[in-house]
Amino acid sequence: MIAVSSTTPLRYLIAIEQDHLLGRLFETVFVPTAVFEELTEARTPEKVRHRILASPAWFEVRSIRETSATTLPVALHKGERESILLAEMIRADILLIDEQADELLPRVGIYLSLGR
Repeated sequence: MIAVSSTTPLRYLIAIEQDHLLGRLFETVFVPTAVFEELTEARTPEKVRHRILASPAWFEVRSIRETSATTLPVALHKGERESILLAEMIRADILLIDEQADELLPRVGIYLSLGR
């Protein structure tokens, strides 16, 4: 199975040292460039930055371009929007996204909300 993740699930699984579970559950966890940038920016906890920059075997960054035809809610952050688009583009088995975003996703039927 392949997954796409937004920032929040990865950030907190790394913070509690449970990100190894992703490698056991999924062949690959893809993240869009916007999520990679969020996870490696200076204000992200050092532990998270280092793990992402170490590039776990199950982790892969993919570029995705939003177009003017994209019809996702404006309330979503860039990383969330790109995650949804990437999941649709590669036909991921699952989209890992935070609980606030899942309420805005009636069109995407492949997500798993973490945090409820």
